[in-house]
Amino acid sequence: RPTFMGGDINNFSKWFFKRLRVPLDRPREIVNVSWYVDPNGNVTNIRIKSCSSPEVKEEILRVMKSSPKWEPGTYNNMPSGFNIQFNVNFK
Repeated sequence: RPTFMGGDINNFSKWFFKRLRVPLDRPREIVNVSWYVDPNGNVTNIRIKSCSSPEVKEEILRVMKSSPKWEPGTYNNMPSGFNIQFNVNFK
């Protein structure tokens, strides 16, 4: 699996929520975000599912597009692309 800044998805979660700016009156929901980390560590194919607010969706997309490179995962000792899913819980 790919790693983010030397750590796991928890490192990514901390990085993500530090940068996310959403209104306090946002809908209370869980938004599923998926993306592909290519063999070079780039984040591509960002998809946001089940988000009822266009503003929140755009903000999630903005943060995701600003992600630094990941350390790619490997398959048979070669860099390989991986799909990742992440839930954003707006309580």
